[in-house]
Amino acid sequence: TMIEFWKRKQAMKVMEWGMNDFALDEKDLPAFEGNVMNSVIDGRPTKYFPDNEKMLRACISLGACVAALVLVVLSLVVFYVIRLIFGGFMTYLLTAIVIQVMNDVFMATSVFFTEKENHRLESQYEESLIVKLFLFQFINSYAMLFYIAFFRTMVGDDCDGDQGCMGELSLALFVIFGFRLIYLNAEELLWPIIEPHVRSTLK
Repeated sequence: TMIEFWKRKQAMKVMEWGMNDFALDEKDLPAFEGNVMNSVIDGRPTKYFPDNEKMLRACISLGACVAALVLVVLSLVVFYVIRLIFGGFMTYLLTAIVIQVMNDVFMATSVFFTEKENHRLESQYEESLIVKLFLFQFINSYAMLFYIAFFRTMVGDDCDGDQGCMGELSLALFVIFGFRLIYLNAEELLWPIIEPHVRSTLK
């Protein structure tokens, strides 16, 4: 009964102190910055990062993510103009290239902003980074496809061909994901060969 009583007491304290996601074996990240203060729990010296500064950095990071997503949405207008000039296949090929470039750029950008958020624990850092990457890559990779499937006819942009928008959607899927498959395989095969030459050139 004493063990059960302690389990209930422990669960109450965990809820009270907001430590539901805390792992006992998890250490502070070496890059974590803060003012050294005595802990209110056990009195030991610990780093403390002000909540207002944490909120400010989170808002800056959120603003950067929103700006990137707005850029993705605006790019649909550019691709609409390109499609009028070059046609469907060339437009979707350019779209696939831009999607991959933006994914790679945002990967580096999101790592930078997540590091600036100054997370104490590695799990917090990983969760923040995963949320950013998932939201951006999902919208960036599928915005064009959602536009063709659901919104194109709503804005008066009729689809060409006998199959209508389904034919356009099939072509877009084939080109975008075919290019992504070729790009990832080429990167996996060629980058280990090219990397030493790149590093020697940069030195």
